[in-house]
Amino acid sequence: MLNLRTLAICVGAAALMAGCGGTDTNNPLPSIYAGSWTGNWTGVEANDGGTLTWTVTSDGSMSGTMGRSGGISGDTSGIVANTGQYTATAGFSTGGNFLIRGAAVLYNNALNGTFSYSWLGRVYNGTFAMTNASATAGAAKVRK
Repeated sequence: MLNLRTLAICVGAAALMAGCGGTDTNNPLPSIYAGSWTGNWTGVEANDGGTLTWTVTSDGSMSGTMGRSGGISGDTSGIVANTGQYTATAGFSTGGNFLIRGAAVLYNNALNGTFSYSWLGRVYNGTFAMTNASATAGAAKVRK
């Protein structure tokens, strides 16, 4: 027979475990990545690269543009979780679309990361470096 102490410990442990896990898709906190970002990306194996702009909203939704070598540009959209993991698509009128998965790191008002992208049935790797275009010059952006 369970005594009250054992029952209280079991109920507390069950409540703690129920609070763990889940996904970041319904994160109630504003995105730490919110703002306008601009920079460049490089595709390692494909010898590709170009400009990259993102606008990230407070819920982590991302939209922007991705430029490629040869003057090709496409619209991007996706989601950036507060963990830094992101998924996106980049739609190009010529040459096919990119399906992108990656990880971003925010440090000193700079956003850097790595990603892999599927293009025409192959997977390539890339890196990017962006700065916060929405922050005032010379001052770090502070979120409350």
